[in-house]
Amino acid sequence: MKNKGSLFTSLFLLLSLLISSIIILFISWTYISTTSNVEEEYLINRRHNLVQMVNTIESELQNIEYAFNAYSTTDSYQTVIEYPLTESDFSIYREITTQLNYFSTPSFSNTTYTLISLEEDWAVNQNRLLNLDSEESARIREYYIENNPSSLYWDQDDDNGMSVITLLPIHSRAKNGIGIAHVSTGDINQLINSQGIHFPIIILNNEGSILYDSGYENDSLTDIIPNLDIEAILASSNNDISELRIENEEEEPFYLLANESSYNNLVYLTALYDYEIQESLYPTLLGFIILGVLLVLFSVALAWFLSDHLTKPIRQLKIAVGQGNTEPKKLNDFIYLKDSFETMKTQNDALQTILDIEKPALKRQFVLNAFLGKVSLNDLDEKQESYHFPTIDNPVFYALVVQLDSRMSKNDNVRLFKLLHILEELIPEENQYAPVVLSEESVGTIIAFDSTTEKHKKQLITFSEQIVKQSKEDAELLVSIGISPGYHDFKETRDSYKKATISLSYKMLLGNQSIISYEDIKPLASNHYTGAYFTNLEDSIFKAIQLGNTEEAKKHSYPFLASLYKSNPTPSAIEFALLRFFINLSKLDQKLETQIMDRSLMEKYYQTILFHKNLVDIEHTLISDIIVPMSEKMKSRTNEQFKQVSEQIKEMIQNKFQEDISLDTISEELNYNPNYISSIFKKETGITFSDYLIEFRLNKAKEWLVETDLTVKKIAENLQYGNSQNFIRSFKKRESVTPGQYRKQHKLS
Repeated sequence: MKNKGSLFTSLFLLLSLLISSIIILFISWTYISTTSNVEEEYLINRRHNLVQMVNTIESELQNIEYAFNAYSTTDSYQTVIEYPLTESDFSIYREITTQLNYFSTPSFSNTTYTLISLEEDWAVNQNRLLNLDSEESARIREYYIENNPSSLYWDQDDDNGMSVITLLPIHSRAKNGIGIAHVSTGDINQLINSQGIHFPIIILNNEGSILYDSGYENDSLTDIIPNLDIEAILASSNNDISELRIENEEEEPFYLLANESSYNNLVYLTALYDYEIQESLYPTLLGFIILGVLLVLFSVALAWFLSDHLTKPIRQLKIAVGQGNTEPKKLNDFIYLKDSFETMKTQNDALQTILDIEKPALKRQFVLNAFLGKVSLNDLDEKQESYHFPTIDNPVFYALVVQLDSRMSKNDNVRLFKLLHILEELIPEENQYAPVVLSEESVGTIIAFDSTTEKHKKQLITFSEQIVKQSKEDAELLVSIGISPGYHDFKETRDSYKKATISLSYKMLLGNQSIISYEDIKPLASNHYTGAYFTNLEDSIFKAIQLGNTEEAKKHSYPFLASLYKSNPTPSAIEFALLRFFINLSKLDQKLETQIMDRSLMEKYYQTILFHKNLVDIEHTLISDIIVPMSEKMKSRTNEQFKQVSEQIKEMIQNKFQEDISLDTISEELNYNPNYISSIFKKETGITFSDYLIEFRLNKAKEWLVETDLTVKKIAENLQYGNSQNFIRSFKKRESVTPGQYRKQHKLS
């Protein structure tokens, strides 16, 4: 830095310190803001997860309540609860255990159930029958009824879990039974893990006793609960989730989140520890440190560059004054000026050589600036001679834009340069300005004519036809051309360029290789046309999609799109109608939850519309990429639904074949139309509902004939035949022997 002088050193240090300080302050502020946002985001997610977990557990607990409630209203319950059950009453005991086992759910697979008869002093628990003596009966009444006036409550379970106690019947004041569900800690753990919950969970009852503790890692939340006023915490918040910040010297600081269930007043607690947030922020902190270091280094480099740039004139002046002398000398002023002028002349000659080399690029940049509205007629006058632009006394200008009819990749610029060469070759030098690349798919130029002549419009069309023809023949390019109206003020080039681009939008109507003058389409472009839309055809498409009928959806799509093109005379009206259809498809996608319309597909469709693709491209995008996938997904979903309904019907037949079961009773229970489920069952199984029921009952009859001593009459009654003769005729028709003959044959074998 000594060679650069003291001014450079001072400026460099000042700029380095100033910019680095701003960067450090900004990085620090950003990190603090990020930390705050992450903490709030964690709290929001933890609240959401807690509510989700509460709803899941509460749903399972409600299922237990509903199961006991439903069971207590059945005739079977009233019969067994008042029955003096003993070990010899095996069939009644098996019926009770079977009923209790029905309460099990996939989530609470290890949960056991106890049924206690308060009238006959017996209890069924875990497939065991217990006869209660008077002391045990009195203790149960005191613990479960007298001390707990509610018909439904929750308590700690002796077997490491929680109990759901239901006094039965629930809706009757006279209680003759107690139903207890022993929910194990393992079941609750499994349910919580299935929800993706990875944080401590504690459940308290109304008395503040811990019903469940997830035992998350080395969590010490259980030790803190006795010191907390849970009721005050819950009362301090107006929201569903109460929140309290806990900070002390002995424990890791954390947020305590509490939720009181509106269903059973159980309190669910969890914690969000600071170390959880800090661990997630370690990569962010490291990133900010690295970013800060890089920015500081960049600021030092920037300070060096700015200091060097700002002090460069001073150094050049010192060099010019010294002129390479090792010691300061008093030079003659004339000699100094002479040497300086000779040096300047040499540099000027070199610059002129560079300017001649760069002149074509400068010409193109000037024309591009004209299209961007950055030059005027005065600028043109200054460059007219040096750039060899057309020299016409009374010029009229036209903006001509040539657009490729098919898009290309961003790196494929060869075709654009071919197009530039064709324009330079076909348009006479006395009329054309340098052609330039305007976008990834278009080039343009400005053409000037003498405004006193009337042939320039015809010449424009001739030039355009030659460009279209030669582009196809020599370069294998299909292009369309948009021509602006004539204008006299050079600064209007930008507006004229826009009009030429508007002209090209009508390529959607006229097709590829079109030559379109703005003056020809001006009446259409200026007409405020809202466009036509065919809702009835759209409804037909959407109905076919919902039914999963792909061919029908495609069948209605083609006339719908053709009607849009035919009934909307302007590109803007067509764009509006197509975008409206696309939005309606997006809404249908959300409604049906088919998830076909992702961001990339939306971008592809908008690009297809905005770049004025032809009808074939638009139809392909709409039908192949959107309509067909949506319809196929709905078709798959419908088939799966049919299969589920058929399996439900089979299961009901297997469970209720001894009852008076029919298609009407099943349809009423499944909440479907009888004809609808009949057609589904026939489609999935290949036989009718009645044939399947008869076959199942006859198979069950054969099983009873061989394995039991039930009479033929009893079997007929169990299988809901009107009389034994009907059963015998049906059996013989199927097996070619009577039930009695079948029993003899198979028992002998």
